[in-house]
Amino acid sequence: MPKPTTTKQMQQFLGLCSYVRQWVFDYATLTSPRLTALKESHTNANKIDWANERETAFLVLKRAVTNAPVLGTPDYNKTFYLFCHCNGMTMTAVLTQKTSIGHKPIAYYSGLLDTVMKGHYPCEQALATAAFAVRKSTTIVMGSPLTLYVEHVVFAILQKSKSTLTTQRVSGYEVILSIPSLQVVRCHTVNRAMFFKHPVSDDEQVHNCANYTPEEESKVGEDPIPGSMLLFVDGSSFIDQETGIRHSGAAIVRAEQQASSDTL
Repeated sequence: MPKPTTTKQMQQFLGLCSYVRQWVFDYATLTSPRLTALKESHTNANKIDWANERETAFLVLKRAVTNAPVLGTPDYNKTFYLFCHCNGMTMTAVLTQKTSIGHKPIAYYSGLLDTVMKGHYPCEQALATAAFAVRKSTTIVMGSPLTLYVEHVVFAILQKSKSTLTTQRVSGYEVILSIPSLQVVRCHTVNRAMFFKHPVSDDEQVHNCANYTPEEESKVGEDPIPGSMLLFVDGSSFIDQETGIRHSGAAIVRAEQQASSDTL
């Protein structure tokens, strides 16, 4: 499997890998450097810039794709266990069942956080990851008992995030996380080698989601930062009556001069 050097070859490589993503743990994280290279190549004559990090990531993904899968077959007489984790950019989950030698992976799930959720705090990102993991696993679990291990108190976050998340997101999360066969357990560690998490014990000091208040952690302040550059932004749009095409534009200005303006 040669290393891709052009945009077309990179697209072919990612397309091949996507067929086996269910058998590759943390697939989204492994492919993110290639997606970045693919976007940058459009401004560089379709040539891929192979930095050291991308070279290493390519070899890791190539090894993961070519290795024989070690996933187990679902046993619907047993409970399913779903472990999920979010690193602020990608969502990762593994579906397992207990065997005589420990947790046996059944399927791997991974995906990128959307642009909106990347701007939210870890508690809310964990909520999105939990909903993503449960939704992805339904094709295998099919209503069987499922225990979800997550690093945050997702139901408390769900109630407190109604002022910062859209109604559509909140309702979608509520529907997914309220299925009767689902049990949610708080945990705090991730062992990627064993794909195992354990519940929080009473004497451990960890992040307290119950004290999380989105309004208090807002990234936008009411007062400007002293000594900082003051910028003003505005935008507008209209529909051309002759063509029916909508035109949009935005401008960024300082108090004394225009900083930037462009069409959208």
